[in-house]
Amino acid sequence: MNELAFYHVWGVAGRGQFGRVLCAQDRRTQELRALKELEPRRFPTHRLLRELRFLLSLRHPAIVACYALLHRHKNRYLVMEYCESGTLRTLLEHRERTPLEQGLRLLATVLEGLEHAHGAQIIHCDIKPENILLQRQAAGLVAKISDFGIAKVLQEAQGESNNTGSPAYMAPERFYGQVSVAADIYAVGVMLYELLVGDRPFSGMPQELRQMHLSKKLEIPDSVPPGLRGVLSRSLAKLPAQRFTSAAAMRAALMAVVAGGNGLVLPAHPLPEPTVLHLKQMPTQLLTESLGAIALGGDQVYGITCLELYRFRVAGQGLAKPVYVAALPAPCYGLWQGSAGIFAAGLEGLWFWDRQRWQQCSGLGAIMAGEERGDWLMVAGDRGGEVHSLRYGKVIPWQMPPASVLWGGAVLDAHHFAVATAGRLFLWSRRGHCLSQLNLPVAVNRLIRGRQPGVLVLWHSQRADVLWRVEVTPLRLQEITLPKPCVLATAFAWGYGMITADSIIYLLDDLGEVVGVLHLEPRFDQITLLTALGSSSLLVGGVTAGQASLHRLELAALPIDVVF
Repeated sequence: MNELAFYHVWGVAGRGQFGRVLCAQDRRTQELRALKELEPRRFPTHRLLRELRFLLSLRHPAIVACYALLHRHKNRYLVMEYCESGTLRTLLEHRERTPLEQGLRLLATVLEGLEHAHGAQIIHCDIKPENILLQRQAAGLVAKISDFGIAKVLQEAQGESNNTGSPAYMAPERFYGQVSVAADIYAVGVMLYELLVGDRPFSGMPQELRQMHLSKKLEIPDSVPPGLRGVLSRSLAKLPAQRFTSAAAMRAALMAVVAGGNGLVLPAHPLPEPTVLHLKQMPTQLLTESLGAIALGGDQVYGITCLELYRFRVAGQGLAKPVYVAALPAPCYGLWQGSAGIFAAGLEGLWFWDRQRWQQCSGLGAIMAGEERGDWLMVAGDRGGEVHSLRYGKVIPWQMPPASVLWGGAVLDAHHFAVATAGRLFLWSRRGHCLSQLNLPVAVNRLIRGRQPGVLVLWHSQRADVLWRVEVTPLRLQEITLPKPCVLATAFAWGYGMITADSIIYLLDDLGEVVGVLHLEPRFDQITLLTALGSSSLLVGGVTAGQASLHRLELAALPIDVVF
């Protein structure tokens, strides 16, 4: 029997030294799993059995869980817990955006996992940032130890030569084949040094690293907070007997510093300050009523107020005055320009404008999203919806599971769309087949599509200053924290534009880093519209002192650090 058939593979989540790591979904439980591929010629059977033995015997929240071993042709796969937020390496590479307390708590969690492993007489022997996986849970980011491929049982390791591992994180005695609890503690000390300083204590080729770990004096910069200097020097002592006696002892020392809190500031490597501009003159059109949605299609743009359809041109860098086209058949707040014409959606349904009159084509319209090329669109109500194929003239119904109340949806690519409840993301094909249900670690209440296929941006339901960038296949989560809560957002090919209630636009790159801050003057009393126009223009709409207006911002003409 092909046990791999029980899993739907969403994509390659990473590559290790022994094969790929696949993001897969168990068709029976809908849970995401990591399938760790172990090629026989690179990972022999005795090492596979050793890692499997360790993983199955170590059950702890800070250690990646292993559920099964699968065989497919000549390859073997470990079925493991999926961690969607990358590794500690990613966090260390962007340490300037990481609160020091968060980093210390993650290392404290690693020490918890090591204490559990050491209690079972298992020494990991390859602790490094790449082997610390990150997972987003309701309480925040948590760390989990992975890859026990070269781990040793303490009693078995006595007298056995073992100097394999990662030289940059190896304790001095490891180069002589000695294995002990203190060696894992030394590796955590190296990661702590990286968090605090931004680099490892020693760098070079393997032979150079060996000599440095053995004899070069540890230098701790003055920028390291005083309370952590002692933790560093003790964990990185040359002699095992001078280090912490256990992982629990080092964890207690770290948490004592966290509890004290005074002076707990990450050593300075500040990010470049984003460009801050005050914009007072922009191409502007005054409107009798504010536009609530627009539909792009070349240089011809359609927009709607609550009850009217307008058209205007955006050729060059100008902004033509909107021209009245027709009255809407009912209040609408969604607009999409497809290959067949204009679609407007509202609580009373979906309507199609054939350039002469409106036709109602669905009783659903609370949620609408259209495919980029204009070939199909999705509409939904609270518990289900329809896919309208414009090319083939078909309407395909789809239904949500019981007790699932929808609040948002977006097209992912040419073949798929996503809809969301408060804590779940449902992936559908354009043929009306539910492909997957993804549990979200946080409650969200709004989403937009990113510019790259398969990317969504979701709003935290409790905090308007926190967004989530979600890559759906394979699932990856990235938290984006804004300087202020935003009310509307739009996606560019290079990043995102966000606007606050007090008319400040934040421009973010794809990593969530603020690269520009635009203060619009005068401020809007109400923001009604924010839409990317190509790769370097923004349309902004709102109301000031009772006067509705529409503005065009040419970002390429501004001195901001973006390659358009």
